[in-house]
Parts: sequence; structure tokens; C-alpha cells
Amino acid sequence: MAEMIPERLPQSATVGEWRMFAMLQRLPDGCLVYQEPAIRNRHPDFVVVAPSLGVLVIEVKGWYPAQVVMADADDVVVQIRDRNQTHKHPSRQVRDDMFRLMDEARRHRFTVQLH
Repeated sequence: MAEMIPERLPQSATVGEWRMFAMLQRLPDGCLVYQEPAIRNRHPDFVVVAPSLGVLVIEVKGWYPAQVVMADADDVVVQIRDRNQTHKHPSRQVRDDMFRLMDEARRHRFTVQLH
């Protein structure tokens, strides 16, 4: 079972975040799952560190396909309560978060000792 950080979601988490959290808990031992870690003033929904696979950044959305009015590489327009709302495309969000995370990792020196 994966180690979840923090161990529980806040009560304010969305239904989609609760579902994703439950799925990620079932990852194998050795995996770390961070919920909304701070990465240069951004907070992706989840960052998974899986030693045999790498790092995965996950952004959870609660939109239904029928609500999506338009999408391109940068933005998604969704209709919620008869109003169109423009949001950054989730793929772009996780890509930006991935680069922020990579930049932060480069700022720190890691020493690996092989035995």
C-alpha cells in the first residue's frame, strides 16, 4: 500500500479527489503519494513518486463531457450553471507543474551512494 502524505484528505476535497485518493492508496509499497504539495506557489492535486516508474503529476477535474464547450491545447471552456468558465487545460497544468518540480529538484543537491 502506498504511503499517503497527508494520510487523509481535507473534508473540502471534491468527489473526484476522494476517488483518486482511494485509487492511489492501492499503489504498491514504496510509492509515495503527496496530496496538494506546494511547488513554487502551485498545488497540483497529487504527485506520485513510484520508484520503479518515476514521478507522476495528477490534476483532478470534476467536469462531465457534456459540460465541455470547447478545448484547445491551452484552455478548456466548461458550462457550469448556464455560465461558460475558461480554465487552463489540465494537460497544460500538469506539464507546467512537472517543469516546476524538475526545476526545484535541480536546485537541490542529491548524493547517491552505491554499495
